[in-house]
Amino acid sequence: MEKKNKRVAIITGSAKGIGKAIAEKFIEQNIQVILADINEEKLHETSLEIDPSKKNTDSIKLDVSSEEEINKLKQFVLKKYGKLDILVNNAGIAPNRLIEDQSLGEWERVLKVNLTGTFLCSRMAIELMKKQKDKLKYILNISSISGAVGSVGRSAYGVSKAGIIQLTKQMATEFAEFKILVNSISPGPVNTDLTSNSEKAFESYISRIPLGKFAEKNSIATAAVFLTSKECDFITGHTLNIDGGFLAGGINFPKTDLK
Repeated sequence: MEKKNKRVAIITGSAKGIGKAIAEKFIEQNIQVILADINEEKLHETSLEIDPSKKNTDSIKLDVSSEEEINKLKQFVLKKYGKLDILVNNAGIAPNRLIEDQSLGEWERVLKVNLTGTFLCSRMAIELMKKQKDKLKYILNISSISGAVGSVGRSAYGVSKAGIIQLTKQMATEFAEFKILVNSISPGPVNTDLTSNSEKAFESYISRIPLGKFAEKNSIATAAVFLTSKECDFITGHTLNIDGGFLAGGINFPKTDLK
């Protein structure tokens, strides 16, 4: 397939972790990937690692909370490709802090990056996507199961992710007329830097996960491929939990304790 016919995707927060894994999967699907991340040095390393030839990727430094930087990204996409087929809103920050210890500045920063960043990038994307009137386009938001349950120390993060779940429904409703499908993925614990917590925290997670383990990044990336594929043509406004059964379960009593 010629490069000009390839689908074009932006993935925010793609220098590492889930975003990087999604980028690798997209390249396998012959999608032209625009890697966007605030960490310019790590972004460059990732780009060289997953695409040494630089034929399948572009790298753009991006603070998703900055309208100015998002506009520069939009102009880059317009000039080089003239279209956008997929946006993956993955960028996010996740400080662990009790509400009583959380500063207003940190609270606002988490909401600005995670929730407002998703809003700003999506608003930019729809301008580009509306130009392709007869093709399906996709916005995929990476939320979290923390947006559906309460957790100690996850107030700002959980609220921001709950907002993303609701924003997904709003955008799916408003963007449907433009053939833009908007969905989200809510991962449970995934083996990334963000989940490198204490042994007690790890054990607490595992006790609540029926499958008894953390997810791998590849599981999230595989779902992202489906939810942005041409075969996914009638799913919108949906949040897919990839959590090993975390939200489906409750207290997991040992079976030997059952009477």
